[in-house]
Amino acid sequence: MTEPQEPALTPESTAEPPIDVVPFVRRKLAWDMIPHDEIMNVLPLLGLTPASEEGLETEHLDSHMRTLRVGYIIERVRVYSVLSAEILGCSLMRNDAEHHITDAQRAQFDWQNSVVINTAACAIIAQFIDDGLLAPTAPA
Repeated sequence: MTEPQEPALTPESTAEPPIDVVPFVRRKLAWDMIPHDEIMNVLPLLGLTPASEEGLETEHLDSHMRTLRVGYIIERVRVYSVLSAEILGCSLMRNDAEHHITDAQRAQFDWQNSVVINTAACAIIAQFIDDGLLAPTAPA
């Protein structure tokens, strides 16, 4: 008969509970997406407590550093955002008899969506570069 063995220690059994990084990422995205003169109004709406005065200065500077890293592709992102808004607008409006909008209203709808897409895309790309998931390279 064999003796009972101790259960093996695995990384899963000894690891600390995972850290919830969602508030941290949400905060960085907010800084990169919201006009900085509005950030103090938006953070509480996201369930985030504004940092100390010194912390706010650091977050502000960090945001500028992240968003500057996207500068080399900003024009391409803007063009892709406009195209994406047009494509999504067509998809959202197709076969929907309830949407009787003028060409001017449709242009406004597409423009507003392109601004949202562009803002989010630039913030996400900046985050990926900051996290080391993307490496910026000069255009060929």
